Amino acid sequence: MDNIISNHELWANELLTKENKKLNKLKDDAWTDWIEEQLNKEISQEEKELMDQMMKKVMTVRNAIREKHPEGNEFVQDTITCPLCGGLVSFMISDHYNGHIHAVCSNYADGCVKWME
Repeated sequence: MDNIISNHELWANELLTKENKKLNKLKDDAWTDWIEEQLNKEISQEEKELMDQMMKKVMTVRNAIREKHPEGNEFVQDTITCPLCGGLVSFMISDHYNGHIHAVCSNYADGCVKWME
C-alpha cells in the first residue's frame, strides 16, 4: 500500500511541476509581450514634456549634490537643502566605480524629486 501512495504522490508532484512550468511560461510570455508593447508605444507630447520637466528637476538636485560632493569613489550618505522646494534631500552616493546617486526629497509626495541611478 505504501508503494501505491508513493507512486500516487510522485505522479501528483510530477503533474504539479509540469503545470507550474506551463504557468511560468505563460507569465514569462505575458511579461515579454508587455515589455514589447511598452517599447513600441508612442509617447505623447504631454508625456515627453512631463519627462523633460522631471529630468530637469532631477538634474538640478543632482548638480547640487555634486557641488557638495564632487565625483569620487567614496561612499557618501548625507543631506542637502533642496534647491527646488527648500525641503530636505537625503541621498547616498555608491562607493563603487560608478558613483550612482540615490536621492529623495522630503517633499516628494508633493511633487518634488526621488530617483535612483
